Amino acid sequence: MSRILRVLLFSLLAFGVQLMPAYNGANTVLVAESKADEAQDMIESAPPILQAAYDNDWKRVISIAKKNRNTLKDVDELGNTVLHIAAQRASDATIIELLKLGADKNAKDHTSDQTRPYYYAQRNKNLSAKVRNMLR
Repeated sequence: MSRILRVLLFSLLAFGVQLMPAYNGANTVLVAESKADEAQDMIESAPPILQAAYDNDWKRVISIAKKNRNTLKDVDELGNTVLHIAAQRASDATIIELLKLGADKNAKDHTSDQTRPYYYAQRNKNLSAKVRNMLR
């Protein structure tokens, strides 16, 4: 059940779902299911390091990155790197380790705003101000 909730949450964040008031209940459900399916497809097609990040498996993320630091440059369909996802969800220790391994704090996603990890870190209450500033 938690995986379904994570996928739905991710789809809301990743695709900026806005439910239009003109929809009746049935159409709203179809829109939400469609976005959830798109998010699940994106997760399944993502590189392994990003799949681990989507699952909040930070030990696996670090392990993959240590074996091949080039994986830190892998992106999903939206251009998110593992540091983008970690900035949204992970702890100080994970962010620090990813930066030590060479994660690019200036990487921009493919959205119209070309968002950097720092932007997401501002909303992550698990991160200290010090680590947020490291992403600046």
